[in-house]
Amino acid sequence: MMISYVIVLVYVLYMLFKSYRANIAKKQVGTVALVGYSDYQKIFITLLNLFFLPFIVTLNSNGKYGVLFLLIVLSALLDRTYVGDNGIKVNDTYISKEDILHYYVVEGRVNQFEIFVRGKLDVVRITVNKRKLEKPLEEILADWKSVG
Repeated sequence: MMISYVIVLVYVLYMLFKSYRANIAKKQVGTVALVGYSDYQKIFITLLNLFFLPFIVTLNSNGKYGVLFLLIVLSALLDRTYVGDNGIKVNDTYISKEDILHYYVVEGRVNQFEIFVRGKLDVVRITVNKRKLEKPLEEILADWKSVG
């Protein structure tokens, strides 16, 4: 039973480290123009959560509820994507504006766009909250790309 506590502790420390990196990446973004979420590396975090969930649930103490709540909050913070003056924060990764080769709005979607990043094979899809858009996404992205 002690091994479950050690495994959960290691996982919580890992998620805290990822959250710390996400916070640093958010600060690098600069002034935020758009907030949303992305599926970038989402499957990895989801699989980790599913793998570690049985270890958390089998803990005997009531602290397991606090650990579950903490991990849900940390996962939500990691999911947030910020588009700012200097670049984009996706998961715990900062992508500078210079590394973004191209972007386009997904056809038929008013709140979703994809970016091509230098050195990455997969495109990064970003979805923003429709209610937070003050003008069309194309205009916001055109203004964003011209800044800096």
